[in-house]
Amino acid sequence: MNKEEVREKMYSLLTVGLFLDDGSKFDMDTTFGEDLGLDSLDKVEIKLTIEDGMGIILPEDSFAGDVITVEDAVNLVMEHV
Repeated sequence: MNKEEVREKMYSLLTVGLFLDDGSKFDMDTTFGEDLGLDSLDKVEIKLTIEDGMGIILPEDSFAGDVITVEDAVNLVMEHV
């Protein structure tokens, strides 16, 4: 899976999942906290959704501090696919 495919899948997981609706606008620089208003519990759920949707396992605390933007999440996934 290349980076563009991961980006597309991430967009799909965030919009079709339990976080945003199809009308939500975000890009790779969008932050999970400030821009999307997601709290730490939401970030844990995003991590689990990404793992399930992409068939990977991410480090336990990966969304605790290092993953701030959608691009950060994409880069993390790229390290584990």
